[in-house]
Amino acid sequence: MRLKVIDKGRGLNLLQRLQILPIRLAAGNYPSPHLVLSYRRDLHGRWFVRFLQRALRKSSEWNKGELELFAAFTAKQLACDY
Repeated sequence: MRLKVIDKGRGLNLLQRLQILPIRLAAGNYPSPHLVLSYRRDLHGRWFVRFLQRALRKSSEWNKGELELFAAFTAKQLACDY
């Protein structure tokens, strides 16, 4: 499920919109996880991104490739875009 407010770029500052524009023009869309993490940075802040990276990458015995494969498999099973 994609929120219209995020698709329209509300909550993103001008610099974020300019960074996203070339990717949207080339690919037709922008990856949802990046949009969610970019949305209202003043609310979530950089600490949230650092927390996610630490929780998802460093607290596991799995390497990055195994985590990506597991995420892709889970997304396929749940029929969501990854």
